Amino acid sequence: MKLKWSKQPTYKYPFVVRPCYGSDDLLIEFRCDHRSSGFPNMVSFLEENYGISIEPVSEGMVSYAIATDEFITKARCEKGTITITDEGGGLFITAEGRANEIIGDIESILLASGKFERLEVDSSKYT
Repeated sequence: MKLKWSKQPTYKYPFVVRPCYGSDDLLIEFRCDHRSSGFPNMVSFLEENYGISIEPVSEGMVSYAIATDEFITKARCEKGTITITDEGGGLFITAEGRANEIIGDIESILLASGKFERLEVDSSKYT
């Protein structure tokens, strides 16, 4: 039996906004398979929607990334610096400068796109 849908079901990629371990600064952590074929390229997404500009990565950072199997992208925005870390354990966005303001801006952009949903998290687990 084939079902007919009046509206195609849509999947929204879940993320949380939580404190960095031992800090008051916030980060965004995606709670899905960020390496799946349908997941948006986050660097391109933020270039188009937040106006980030990619910064060159130092040789030391490249060595670290190879040793830890992480892909690290540093980018500049008008309010500071963003780091996008793609590792086996997930995809994370952190910020420096006006960090919590940047994270709030990115959260708003993710939600406005209609492709993402924010999950609630117990912030006390990250202190």
